[in-house]
Amino acid sequence: MEKSRSRRWVQMISRCSVTVAFTRVPNLWSNSTFLNAGGSLVAMSLFGMHNQARRLQPVRAYSSSPMDQHNRSVERIADSVRRFYKHGEPFRVQHGSTNSTRPRRHNHVVDISDLSNVLKVDVEKRIALVEPNVPMDRLVEATLPFGMVPPVVMEFPGITAGGGYAGTAGESSSFKYGFFDRTTNSVEMVLANGDVTTASETQNSDLFRGAAGAVGTLGITTLLELQLIPAKMYVKATYHPKRCVADTIRLVKEETNNPTNDYVDGILFSKDHGVVVTGTMTDEKPSETQVQTFSRSRDPWYYLHVKDKTQDVTSPVTEYIPLAEYLFRYDRGGFWVGASSFDYFKFPFNKFTRWFLDDFLNTRMKWLYAHSYYTEDEFWQQFDKEWYDDLRKKYHAQSLPNVYDKVAVDVEAGRKEIRESWSHWVKSKRPLGGLWGIYKAIKSREYMIARTSAWKKWDIH
Repeated sequence: MEKSRSRRWVQMISRCSVTVAFTRVPNLWSNSTFLNAGGSLVAMSLFGMHNQARRLQPVRAYSSSPMDQHNRSVERIADSVRRFYKHGEPFRVQHGSTNSTRPRRHNHVVDISDLSNVLKVDVEKRIALVEPNVPMDRLVEATLPFGMVPPVVMEFPGITAGGGYAGTAGESSSFKYGFFDRTTNSVEMVLANGDVTTASETQNSDLFRGAAGAVGTLGITTLLELQLIPAKMYVKATYHPKRCVADTIRLVKEETNNPTNDYVDGILFSKDHGVVVTGTMTDEKPSETQVQTFSRSRDPWYYLHVKDKTQDVTSPVTEYIPLAEYLFRYDRGGFWVGASSFDYFKFPFNKFTRWFLDDFLNTRMKWLYAHSYYTEDEFWQQFDKEWYDDLRKKYHAQSLPNVYDKVAVDVEAGRKEIRESWSHWVKSKRPLGGLWGIYKAIKSREYMIARTSAWKKWDIH
């Protein structure tokens, strides 16, 4: 059954002349490369990225084993960490292009940006070996041709596997599978003293559980073994309109207890307009039914579409959405946060302006995150600091910043920078700060990354 589903995915993807690549193809895969494939299927590669006809060709040989390449990279990283540890010097980790960021500190750097590969997809074991900088869309592009998908896929395509494990990442399937880290079987880590170790439920289990959500304060994650589940072509999404908050919450509770649901989502547009979205994966849809997509510039933003569909109805509304389109449905507009940028600049917010500015309204554009305004005492009152500190001591992580160090904002220091720096003062003034951000976004060309996503080109009808 899984082999048949895998072949169907490969046939579907090849029809639109784009498929997952397991060798390096410049200018297509951006930050990720899919190097190998397990299971019973032959890895396929796409050649001829210009106007000539595309053709699928089996990859028969590699210049060296993908795992050998990975191990060399990990040893290089471990060597760098050992040197810093020996001299008692702090360092920061350079991940390469990421979905979100913190203010950069110009200190010593350990570069792990080349850890951006899917090393193996094993259909029989239902696992994928994934390096930490692989973003969600490249992971999905690697697994779907095998008829498989991760149980939890974060809705922003630029969120990385390592970030999902080191942070707290959930999705509309998390009511069934938990956070992303609960779908991780094991991780390889470089500890702060340069030791390379593996953590799982049966090996270094305290590190495995403790590093999940610890924002990299226990070591550097270099490899993850992720669980996979069988994928289907579509998500049959049903929008259940509700006219009060209590009814919306009640239905969310009911639907998360319904074992037939694969996905449950909820949106409160106002106190008298809520929507509960339930989704089930399926390979079938009525022949006369058009699929709904959200990734193209002319498509609606997901939340606006759901709002429009349920504004004046009382009965549920059902649509069929290609699986990848559903998984990344909030990408354009970043939920509804993207609308605030129009308000910031007092710019019209309509279908034309959203289409015109589409490149800048995908979630891969960087934003600051993980800011905390607690005092240090207030922060640690919420957590078991003694347990956390003991874990850091056991695994030699005391030279690394702790969680509070990484998320705390020094408000007074920021105000001082504005007072003492002309450039900081200018950028603090509206709309000059926003214009500076737009300039930096254009200069970085990171908005181009979203254009190269293969899943957007898959023609599923």
